[in-house]
Amino acid sequence: MQRRALFIGINRYEGHGKDLTTPGNDAQALYQLFREYNFDGTLDVYPRIGGPNDDPVAINPNGYVAKAELISYLKQFFSPDAKPDTILLYFSGHADKRPDPDEDWGTGDTSSELCLCSSEDRYAVPLSKLLTLLERSGAREVMVWLDCCHSGKLMSFDNLFQGRKGFFLASSLPNEPSYQGKKDHSILTQALVEGLRHIAQGGKRVTAMNLALDLENRLREQIQTFNFGLLNSNITLFYGSNQSNDWKGPSFNIPLSSRQQVYFDRYLRTVCEDWKWQSVETVDPNPTSSPLPILLSEVYLELPIQESSLVRSAEPLNATLGSPSLFEILVSQGSRHIVLSGELGSGKSTVVRHLCHTLAEACLGESSSNSNALPLGLPVRIALGEIGDRVPEDDKLAVGDLIWQFVKSEFQRRLSSEEDGNELFDSLYGHLRQHGIFIFDGLDEVPDTNLQRRNLIQAVVRFAKELGGQSRVLVTTRPYALKSASGRFSFKGFRLLELGRLDPVRREQFVERWYRAAQRVEHWDDTTREKFEHDLQRALRERACLAELASRPLLLTLITSLHAANARLPEDRAELYKSAVGLLLSRWHRHPSDRGDVLFTPELASALRTGIESIRIGLQKLAFDLHTRQQNDASAHISEMEVYGIFTKALPKKCITAELDDFLNQRAGLLVLDSNGGYDFPHRSFREFLAACHIVDTDKKPHTRLVKLVHENSDWWREVFLLALGRVSQGSMANALAIIETLVPAAPNKVSIPSEQHWSDAVLGGSALVELRIKERFSDYPFASAIVQRISAWLTCLLQEGQLSSRERAEAGDCLGKLGDPRPGVTLDIEGLPDIDWVEIPSGWIVTTESCGNIPAFQIARYPVTVAQYGAFVVAKAYALKEYWSAQGWHWRQYQKRTAPATWEEQINYPNRPVVGISWHEAVAFCNWLSEKRQQTIRLPTEEEWEYVAAGKQGRTYPWDESVEPLGQWANTAESQIGHPSAVGMYPKGATPEGVMELAGNVWEWCGNRYADASKPDEKNRIDTEARGERPVRGGSWWAPAGHSCCAKRKPFRPAAGDPDLGFRLVCDLASSK
Repeated sequence: MQRRALFIGINRYEGHGKDLTTPGNDAQALYQLFREYNFDGTLDVYPRIGGPNDDPVAINPNGYVAKAELISYLKQFFSPDAKPDTILLYFSGHADKRPDPDEDWGTGDTSSELCLCSSEDRYAVPLSKLLTLLERSGAREVMVWLDCCHSGKLMSFDNLFQGRKGFFLASSLPNEPSYQGKKDHSILTQALVEGLRHIAQGGKRVTAMNLALDLENRLREQIQTFNFGLLNSNITLFYGSNQSNDWKGPSFNIPLSSRQQVYFDRYLRTVCEDWKWQSVETVDPNPTSSPLPILLSEVYLELPIQESSLVRSAEPLNATLGSPSLFEILVSQGSRHIVLSGELGSGKSTVVRHLCHTLAEACLGESSSNSNALPLGLPVRIALGEIGDRVPEDDKLAVGDLIWQFVKSEFQRRLSSEEDGNELFDSLYGHLRQHGIFIFDGLDEVPDTNLQRRNLIQAVVRFAKELGGQSRVLVTTRPYALKSASGRFSFKGFRLLELGRLDPVRREQFVERWYRAAQRVEHWDDTTREKFEHDLQRALRERACLAELASRPLLLTLITSLHAANARLPEDRAELYKSAVGLLLSRWHRHPSDRGDVLFTPELASALRTGIESIRIGLQKLAFDLHTRQQNDASAHISEMEVYGIFTKALPKKCITAELDDFLNQRAGLLVLDSNGGYDFPHRSFREFLAACHIVDTDKKPHTRLVKLVHENSDWWREVFLLALGRVSQGSMANALAIIETLVPAAPNKVSIPSEQHWSDAVLGGSALVELRIKERFSDYPFASAIVQRISAWLTCLLQEGQLSSRERAEAGDCLGKLGDPRPGVTLDIEGLPDIDWVEIPSGWIVTTESCGNIPAFQIARYPVTVAQYGAFVVAKAYALKEYWSAQGWHWRQYQKRTAPATWEEQINYPNRPVVGISWHEAVAFCNWLSEKRQQTIRLPTEEEWEYVAAGKQGRTYPWDESVEPLGQWANTAESQIGHPSAVGMYPKGATPEGVMELAGNVWEWCGNRYADASKPDEKNRIDTEARGERPVRGGSWWAPAGHSCCAKRKPFRPAAGDPDLGFRLVCDLASSK
């Protein structure tokens, strides 16, 4: 792997700028630091003392740098002929913004842009031409660090490096100067040197992500605005003091005999082979041809991974930095034990497939060109569903032995020999204890009965503790399985991460990669590929319901396959699975003679065509029976005899031969052979859909049966219930609504004492209405309107009374928002303006540890500003109206080219949540806009006003009775285990005596004054929207522990910050409102 890093520091300037003192020191210090920590590549400085072969390299601090020589050196150092994998360019010196005739770059055009200065020419190196040079180098990892004036311009060129890893640092905004520091370095470079050394001396791997986080903390108080950008994934710079740079993971000098080495290689190659294919195959629109599989490596992209709030975490992964890959997280020293959770179809299976394949390839020394994976350790996947029934109820210690027995059986299976597998296992046992990568897959498939799941969790935790320091343990699960009987997360010592949903950028990347892969295997021309890709990308942008489905990787894969198959897209999830099942069943009656992998007689092919409907009905029954059995026995599978029973009814007896075995194992698609010799479905979601179809197709009154099943075990049957409703709605929406009516037969005012089951049914009914898109499709249908009104009444009462757990209330709140939240102060009024529910606060004295004073009477909004309310500002196109913005805010908006808040496309799906990702500039502009519309003085609260409302005259610790700690039930903090902002008003116990809600948790709230320390108490009550400096936020958030939500807690943020837990609340001067 070729890595090249060049550090440029220019002190000397003649005729177009004063000489500098720090750039030479900057470049030399970084060079020496990279050299000290054994950066594995070519390092150089410019201008340098001595010849090209001198070592060590020394910079010439006062060297004269001619434009032509600088350009020539850059072209030579970053030449594509060097075939670099990773490149780093650092520049410290003068930069200027002027038009530049750039004949030296071979274009002869002129452009007005930022230019890096040489000693003789202030317009020597146009930034766009420099970055194009780096782009053409072919490197797959590109880093550019600029410590110069106006360097923020760098961030507008990230589109050049799409599809590659990138790490860009800029010391200032595009129209802002950079400064030399008081020490020997410029401000940014001083922080760089200190940060790099701090991370490395801590023994950590130095990556783009942990460096950016370190810099963000170090540069928070500086007068210039540090900028960074991270594309696609993380980049390793070098290793810390505890790791030499030639560290290649564990040593593979394992004492194996030649025969055992053959076994070892065979094990790894079977892992590679099993996990290298994309699980859903491409299908040619031409039904006469046969599908060919797509390699997972061709379409795989890193899914967003973030810290989960199911456990308290003071340092969540910063969403603005992009997500590291799971492999990179496992490599990091602090992540030996991980639980990765994800909802249905979130991509857990794909992530595990890719990880196993990457690890096995690395162990073989055959890493693909697009992977920089080190051989971290030997991967072993343990399917928890297959050992769940063997977990003893009372002997917890025996579970550890059971895990090792399963590992041994995995070696036996892959080597197709018990004797060979035992021999390889015995020879690798010591190595596995020290360096093994154990992937416990599917905790949610272990029954939560007879303490099986709890005992298994405890055994895995104990197993992980007993392993050596280089081993890794990963557990995958759906979120609901993470709670033990006490309701608290029980993987002590594990880092809990979760897979996020696909954002629009990742969706577009996947579709592009998928169609390029499909073009190769299906032999499409460019025109065909471009048409399919363009049509699907447009549909995903324009159809909100489809975009919501496509945020789940599994469903996006199916959508893409179906789009290629018949150029149409499903309207909802049930139709999507129906089409996907039909697509996979259709493969059974295509003649595969052109594949060469499966040959079967014309009799079997003909019988499959005529018996396909019988097979579908049989599969639906198998799915229902299996789902019923696995509710209490996770290892249950479909026996060979059960499968033969389907085909016995569908096919002539002469076709039931060994030929059918080969057909099922290699061709079927909807049934896969598991490690126990039985059959299962390729994904649990297929099983759930087919089970739902069985209920709908065979039961004359599915209403009663579906409700009975969800009452028996809501977690287990929930998806079946929702998919069954979708299936019924395809024939009759009235029948689907009748099922919901059976679930929720009466309004809340008709039930004297609602039970927990009533509330749970209401939440499920709300989810069902949302999934059916009832408001979008049948808003004028009287029966539908009545059901919506009934469910909405239940959900409103549920929030107002604080029923069920926090997570269940959060789901109820989201459903209510999508159905139409009727509560005052949450959405818009009849004029389409924000409906603010004002609470009058009487005047009084406030006494804090820092100040005291009289607060005049004012009004404050009951809730933070919601997405629906902020949407009125966006729809009014107020982002483009300068009169609402402060001078700094308008400059920021123009630079950012904002027309809506961050992640707005995702936020609009949750109208009654607080709007987040809001900078202080946006909050002020909203206040000015609403003030004009309402003819009132509406603004952000001062800190004193905010604290006066939250703490009251009594000086409460929390907005409620100070004797009660939050513990997740009084506010949406990390302890609530929700993991995102929640609908406003769902914590009635957390209200102040005046009825103001959400002052603790949910979102940090901007205040209007400047942030000041205790020595300047007057600043806490003075509004100045044009003053520079940080602004305070108060109240804590869903991402922060409960201690951050106390009334006195305050934090400083830059006005441009737009974190995913930043929102705001309004106040109104009482005189203006009257």
